[in-house]
Amino acid sequence: MAGFYGIAKRLFSFPTALAAAVTRVMLPTLSQSGDERLERTARMLGQIALVCGLPLALVAGAVQPLISLVLGDRWLPASEIVVYGSLGMLLFASVASPINSFFLAEGRPNPPLLSVTAELLAGFGLVAVLIGGLEGAGIGIAISVGQLLAVAVLLAAVVPRVRAGAGTAARIALVTGIAIAAGQLLPVGNDVAGLLAALGLSGLAWLALAGLFARKPLFRVGGMVRSLLPGANR
Repeated sequence: MAGFYGIAKRLFSFPTALAAAVTRVMLPTLSQSGDERLERTARMLGQIALVCGLPLALVAGAVQPLISLVLGDRWLPASEIVVYGSLGMLLFASVASPINSFFLAEGRPNPPLLSVTAELLAGFGLVAVLIGGLEGAGIGIAISVGQLLAVAVLLAAVVPRVRAGAGTAARIALVTGIAIAAGQLLPVGNDVAGLLAALGLSGLAWLALAGLFARKPLFRVGGMVRSLLPGANR
């Protein structure tokens, strides 16, 4: 099972790397933000959820044919970790990481410490209980529940103005979960056609639902991305 978890970690590399980058960039930025610190942190919660949500929906929605084609069928059990752990990874990148940076910028390390402690206790406890019967799914559930608890600790400790930004992140988490379910429920084979079909359905479902439930933040992030493209300022 350790090997399957390693494969899942590779597939989760984008949100993990993004969360690490957010921590490196946001901590010095927020430390110098002064009165704008609250608003900047609140905005980042929804924006990071949008950036991470679509890649996670694509990977988890089409994870079986993706693993089968790239790594081989023997690694397919790792797909359960990815499917059930995607919510946790999205929460980690979009909510836990920015709020941890906010608390550190405020000189308050205790809430992040309590959050990590709660996550580890819940995660390891659930793995011990669930892995025997659910195997990979149990690991994924433990990841998501551990992050839910960690985020709950952080949101309970943070000021309401920052907490309000979690609303967009919650909507994107719901959108991402529905898009993943759409890809998973599509009856496809573990071949190129199945991969393309699952990617297409998950991606379209995510874009449609994000446009419906988070239109303004989606357009804002889209504008930010377009401004970074070559020739955007010409």
